[in-house]
Amino acid sequence: MECNTAYRVILHLTRAMKPEPDIKNELGIVAHDIRNRLAVILSASQVLEMTMADPGMEKQRRVASSIGEAARQIDTIIRDRLDPITASDSHV
Repeated sequence: MECNTAYRVILHLTRAMKPEPDIKNELGIVAHDIRNRLAVILSASQVLEMTMADPGMEKQRRVASSIGEAARQIDTIIRDRLDPITASDSHV
């Protein structure tokens, strides 16, 4: 799924009526699960970038860097769109 598609899906969900507690809980679980996988992707991209320090590996290093950047962008979408919805009312 492309980052833009994921963004549109999350945007649609957040523009819907205020989610019921069950939906808020489910969105929180989904956000947590996605973040766990993003952490793995980001770590792997950083390791790849470091191992591709040779001058002839610039293209591969850029690809690894773009993967890490995409992971950070997705995390930002989750933080900006899902976290406010899933936050407990007592923490607001």
